Amino acid sequence: MLNAETKIINHLKDMWGINQTEIVPTAERIFKGYRRFENESVKQKEVLLKLQVRSFLDSKLDRVLIDSTEKEATLYFSALPNYLEEFAVLVC
Repeated sequence: MLNAETKIINHLKDMWGINQTEIVPTAERIFKGYRRFENESVKQKEVLLKLQVRSFLDSKLDRVLIDSTEKEATLYFSALPNYLEEFAVLVC
């Protein structure tokens, strides 16, 4: 078990180019940065979706194809209820 932990510590030191005493602070910095950028990414995706929907609604087209890098359509389906009234006006 100790040998496996030593390998992990050495791997992290080599990968990050740091001393052993810097492993925990570096990991914390990386994790906090990841969380911050993950939250920012979600916000930016929501802004992009709003712009895409607004573009569709303003275009007066009866259909549109939105190309996305999202692996799943969860973001789209969770946000669409916000636009139901505007879509209903288009349908009527």
